Amino acid sequence: MDSIIQSTRYAGRVIRRQMIKKESISDQAVEFVLQCEDEELGRLSVSGMARTFDVSESFLSRKFRKDKDFSLGKFIFRERMSRSAQTLCNKPGLTVKALAEIMGFSDYDYFIRIFKKHFGVSPSRYRYCKKQRNSISKSQNS
Repeated sequence: MDSIIQSTRYAGRVIRRQMIKKESISDQAVEFVLQCEDEELGRLSVSGMARTFDVSESFLSRKFRKDKDFSLGKFIFRERMSRSAQTLCNKPGLTVKALAEIMGFSDYDYFIRIFKKHFGVSPSRYRYCKKQRNSISKSQNS
């Protein structure tokens, strides 16, 4: 029974490695990040992704940086910020504090600081400005 389990595990690793050869691991990593739900994205890390792909963290990081010209960690961060902005606009009843928690930021003040650094305005101001733009564009289309 143990030999069957081991051979199954080995076959799984071989299949994953063959998949990597067909499509680059960096493309798979991008697809993986983009398919994550918001709560999963908030907990996502490079080391966790490396475990998922059954490769070392350094290999995944090196390969991603070589193929994409920026780090996997930076890509995950950018996606978290982008999703945060989308969620602010799509869920007006959601508080900024709740959004910070969903996106994996345990420190609410830190989330506000990095959001402001990334977008140039606070999350609340971003939501307000987007709301104003949407109402202006709707009135112009009518």
